[in-house]
This record gives sequence, structure tokens and C-alpha cells, in this order.
Amino acid sequence: MIPPISIVIVNYNRERYLGDAIASVLQQTHANFELLIWDDGSTDQSLTIAQTYAQRDRRIRLVAAAHQGVTKAAYEAIAQTRGLYIGCVDSDDVLAPTALAETAAVLDSNSQIGWVYTDYVEIDAIDRITSYGRRCRIPYSQERLLVDFMTFHFRLMRRSSYERSGGIDPKFSGTAYDYDLCLKLSEVAEVRHINKPLYCYRRHDQSLSTTRTIEQILWSQRAIDRALKRRGLSDRCAIEVQWTKGTFHLRQKRHFVAQNSSIDATTPQKNSYKSSRSSVRMGSLLAIPLMTLAGATLAQAQQIVPAIDGTGTIATPQGNQIDITGGTRSGANLFHSFSQFGVRPEQIVNFESSPALQNILGRVSGGEASIVNGLVRVSGSNANLFLMNPAGIVFGTNARLDITGSFTATTATGIGINNQWFSAIGANDYTNLIGTPNSFALTTTPGAIVNAGNLSVGNSLMLLGSTVVNTGQLAAPNGQVTITSMPGQSVIRLGEVGSPLSLEVQPVERTAPNDWKFAIVPCRSC
Repeated sequence: MIPPISIVIVNYNRERYLGDAIASVLQQTHANFELLIWDDGSTDQSLTIAQTYAQRDRRIRLVAAAHQGVTKAAYEAIAQTRGLYIGCVDSDDVLAPTALAETAAVLDSNSQIGWVYTDYVEIDAIDRITSYGRRCRIPYSQERLLVDFMTFHFRLMRRSSYERSGGIDPKFSGTAYDYDLCLKLSEVAEVRHINKPLYCYRRHDQSLSTTRTIEQILWSQRAIDRALKRRGLSDRCAIEVQWTKGTFHLRQKRHFVAQNSSIDATTPQKNSYKSSRSSVRMGSLLAIPLMTLAGATLAQAQQIVPAIDGTGTIATPQGNQIDITGGTRSGANLFHSFSQFGVRPEQIVNFESSPALQNILGRVSGGEASIVNGLVRVSGSNANLFLMNPAGIVFGTNARLDITGSFTATTATGIGINNQWFSAIGANDYTNLIGTPNSFALTTTPGAIVNAGNLSVGNSLMLLGSTVVNTGQLAAPNGQVTITSMPGQSVIRLGEVGSPLSLEVQPVERTAPNDWKFAIVPCRSC
């Protein structure tokens, strides 16, 4: 017999709270349900705790799987459920006793309603109620959901609506997958709101909302961009992040203005295009203010993965150090290509050089933002280092540089050398890439650059992208610190070598870098 309701709990190393989450489901007044517990490769005692409950109650099914991240785990867990209605409970949260009864009653009463959500309260690590959910006060509308995630917890979905929306996207491997799902659900089904706190959302020092603030911002931005495209609004509207306030603004596009300058390194920059604010009332998307960016802990699922594209980059682990060798030489330039580039706090990434080299240029072509939270070094010469990733670059609180030359981090899609382009994706004619890098092309709307670390170099330091946010420290004792924020469809040319740094902005030329074919996505959640 098919149960009317399926509840999913995805767990990873939540031994302290998992028992309470399971017990809160088993104590529901609506007792006809199945509970699927998906353990995502926990290394603590979580699996043992779940097994104990499963032995006591036949409504529980337990799946022990290899660790793959919450998004893929939730996707696969839901695929194994059978209920007509589907709900999810986080493994560190608690469901109120009447939550299933009251939400199911709404869906039972009207077949046109595809999903329902409730209010929630916030609790701390020892179950004390600390506040009534901030999002509960935000009125629902399909448009308002673009900037405010009010359909937060608890949600019960009709399976047919979940499937019609496309469900969880397993490729959307970030911490905002539930927001992406709610945006899709809002486009295919009616929703109802129960104005009662039927869910306890726990905040503690290891919760995802605490440890992955930067990832949440980037993934939420992508979810909104996807929704704008589905709704046919991407040509008219753009989402703008107010990083220092933790808010998203939906703006109507008008025209780009070529404005940029060399500025003080502590000033976060906005996109340099004119726009008008839409009629949607703006608000904070995330519960944690972005002023806490500098204290955020960055989860690291990435590693250094050379791209298999003929460039010849080699990454060799030596204890906690990864030596980068090989690559393709062209004159005094050395080129590297990576499909992933991430540095954990305890790691050192060492780009090996030689006295004859002047510039080392690395691209990241896999479509995921780079999380750099350790030390990046150039050894063997005073060569300059360029790191290009159109999907975004985030420097965590532990990020440091050991570079006697200059360092440039950019989300451009190409770096210009001798009237040719070193493209971020696709084939490059390295034989013609001889000379000094002197321009950057942003041929799409690139990802963000965020710095929360302490970056210091011997010569000059540049951060160049569409959105650049600095909450850390930047220093270049013998050169210049430059933060440049530019829109897409721009080419930025540097001034003559040996003269003070100047920037000239031009439209994209006919001979532009290869098209960036990936969606701009942040790092994969772990």
C-alpha cells in the first residue's frame, strides 16, 4: 500500500541532533507516512543512531550511501519514496507534532494546490526558541519569491507538482537547491501558507547556513538567474547583490556605462551599469548578514584538477603542498589549464617557475567557482600570476599569497596578449600568445570575486570582475592595488608597460575570446 506522505531526512555527521529530528517525525499526529533516512556517508555515529530507530519502527527506511553532497542525496532520496505528498526535514531540525496533519489537510482540500508551507521558529543548539522566523512575515507572491525566500520551512509538496516542476536538479550542487526548487514550484502550481510555526529551524555553529554563507549567496544568485530565464525576463531584468547588506535587488536593464577606476582596496564595488529598481519590494534573502563574510568557514569539496585539453598542466601532491608543473610555454609566458581549482586551508599550491618566465597564466574551465582558502605561491622566479575563472573566485579567510611579482584574479572570459586571446574555454593558439597580457574581455555576465583573506604581493595586485567584494586585506608594497568592477560585454585594456596603471574600457570586438558555454555556477557543495 502506498503511504500518503513521504518524509525525507538527509543526514551527514549530525549525530548530536539526528535522533531529535527522527523522533519529531515519528511523533506526528498524522501517523500514516513513510520516513526515508538517507545517510550521506557520515563518519560519526549518525548511521548507528538511524539504524536504532529503523529497527524500532517499520515506517522507517534507511539508506547508507557514499558521501556526495546534500543536493544529490536529496534528489536520490526523493526518487526512492512512494508517497503522494513529499516533505523534507533537515537532520538537525525538529517538526512540530501536527505539521503533517495540518499541511496534508490543505492539499487534501483542494487538488489545485500543489504545495503548502508553514511558519517556523528558530532554536539554538540546546532547543531554546530564540526567535520567530523572520521570513514568516514576508507575504508570498511569485514575483517576491525572486528576492525573498519566504517559502522556507516546513513544505509539503504534491508529488505530481514536484515532478511537473522538474524536481531537485542534481547538477545544482549548492546549498540553495531548495530555493531553486521553490522558484520552479511557484511557476507550475498554486501554493498556500499556514500561518503557524510548525517547524523548528536550528541554528548552531556547524549548520550549513552558518558555515557556507558565501556559497549560499552565489548559489541563490544562480537560482534567481535561472528563474528569470525560465520566465523570459533575463533580457529585461537582472539580479544585483548588495553584498554588505545581504540583499538581492531585481533591476530593469537599461544600458551599460563604461565606468571604472583604480580605487581604494577596501571599497566594495557595484556593477557599473545604470538600472531602475523594479516594482518588486526588495528584501534580504539570507538570514545571516553578509557583514559576517569575513568569519565564514568555507566548505571545500574542490581540488586541483588539471584539464585534459592538451595544455599539459601537471598537479603533484607532496604532503600538504601541490606542485603545479608542465603547462605550455610561449615566449616568456607559461599557460596552465584546470577543470577545478580549489585550495583548502591547510594546503599550499606552488606554481613552479624559472628565471626566464615573466608571466604564468592559469584558467579554470570546468564551470565552477574557485574557492581559495589556503596559500598560493610562485617559486623559482619573480613571475606574475594570472588566475582566470569566469564562474567566480572566492578567497576565504585563510587565503594568502606568496608571490614576489604581481597577481591578477579575474572572471574575464579571455586575457589579451599581442592582439590574440587566451580564452577561458576551448582551444588556444599558444604559439601566438607571446608578449605581455594587456587586456581582459568580459563577453558574458561573469561570476563574482569575493575576498575575505589577507592577500599581499611584492608588486601589483588586481581583482577584476563584474562584481568584486573585498572584506579582507589587500596589499602591494611595491606596486598598486586595483579593484575593478565591470559589466559583461566589455573589454578592458591596460596602459603602457612602465607607466602608472590606467584602464580603458571598450565594447567587445569581433575577435573576442571563445564563447563561455557553461552557466556561471559556484563551487560544488560538499
